[in-house]
Amino acid sequence: MSISPVVQSVLDELKAQGFEPKKSGREWKCKCPVHLGDKADLRIGVGPDGLVSFHCRHQCSALSVIEAIGLDRELLSSIFQQELSQAVAVCGNPVLLCAADVQAQEVSWLWAGRLPLGRLSLLVGRPGEGKSFATLDWAARVSTGRDWPDGSSCEAGSVLLVSAEDDPGDTIRPRLDAHEADPLRIHMLTGIYAQDKHGKLIEGAFTLANIETLRHALKTIGNVRLIVIDPIGSYMGGKVDAHRDNEVRGVLAPLAALAKESNAAVVLVAHQRKGKAVNPDDMTLGSTGFVGLARSVLHLMRDPDDEDRRLLLPGKMNLAVPAPGLAFTIEGEPARVQWASDPVSITAAEVLAKSGRGNSAACEAEEWLCDVLSNGPVESSKVKDMANTDGLAWRTVERAKEKIGAKSTREGYSNDGRWMMVIPTIDRHAESKAADPAIEGDVADYGGVCDSEQSNGMP
Repeated sequence: MSISPVVQSVLDELKAQGFEPKKSGREWKCKCPVHLGDKADLRIGVGPDGLVSFHCRHQCSALSVIEAIGLDRELLSSIFQQELSQAVAVCGNPVLLCAADVQAQEVSWLWAGRLPLGRLSLLVGRPGEGKSFATLDWAARVSTGRDWPDGSSCEAGSVLLVSAEDDPGDTIRPRLDAHEADPLRIHMLTGIYAQDKHGKLIEGAFTLANIETLRHALKTIGNVRLIVIDPIGSYMGGKVDAHRDNEVRGVLAPLAALAKESNAAVVLVAHQRKGKAVNPDDMTLGSTGFVGLARSVLHLMRDPDDEDRRLLLPGKMNLAVPAPGLAFTIEGEPARVQWASDPVSITAAEVLAKSGRGNSAACEAEEWLCDVLSNGPVESSKVKDMANTDGLAWRTVERAKEKIGAKSTREGYSNDGRWMMVIPTIDRHAESKAADPAIEGDVADYGGVCDSEQSNGMP
């Protein structure tokens, strides 16, 4: 990489005067010519925006350093301005790609019609429906190269499991053994190493903010074909609002890029919210960004005519004709997935309708508001922004607020106090909940059917 002319001029003069700057990453370090000492107090570099940086422990200015080594300030200023204007000109130009220059490619699949390689997929279902059983069955098949339940071939490879809810010893390993997995090809990312304030090495929690940690894990394992993140809500990071589309996309976009880079199928396990909707994809808990970035959405639902039968049904599919539905039961000791051979003709929308969860704007708003307020008071203006992001009319949310018994209270005693919205009747123990209960269905769900369907108010 070429060195900035400004930086090169300063380095050459420092060397000529015996300061001997040494390269360290993208910077050069040496003694400061203004405050001569024994340490490398001066750091010189150039940022990606073309701006030259001078950092001195004694807080010397760039001009004082330039003057101290006898360089012409006007000459350096001229070089710097020319360099910066060129960078701005380049940064302002459009990046164009002609379709004629694009080589058409076929979609690569881990599981044809269901799990694409190099893309994000979403598995949505309510707690207890068998999502973890299903993903561990998939992991076992990938680890051994055993055919998929529909008879299609499966290429063997390694698997990375990122699981917040299942214990590796008493849950994950026994289930993998029951599904005849190759444990040497299955790895679990349980945390990241960090240093505490005393410099001691400790194990910290992993979130998708640590995307480089995930990239390093993939390179260390090698040939990873399947990545399962279960549930996605536990790994968004504590500062991410799972109901805001831009924040969700900000976390998932780097993950989507890593999926493409590694050519692995990434399955995000998501909870299904309570409420009603026509489109099953709209039942995914949190922002529409989860469904928006996924190329394949699969729904795991109980058969409305057989409580013991689970249905794996297609939702959104951007890359192919949706694959037909499949069914399975969970049987045996230790328990394992038993796939049925008979075809499934019912759709996810029909399951919703048969279970009495058809569309109701009022009911949807009530369930949505309960989800938002499930972890304590939320600023009213923030609730309004979230409603707008999720496509809910504010008047409908206000009616839902009255229906579920939510209240607005002022926080503080001055005119600067904020209006907060809260459900007083919900017993909260925030410190004992998951890191991000706003998207954890088994934590955030308030435990009842829509208030519109009850005569006695909040459950």
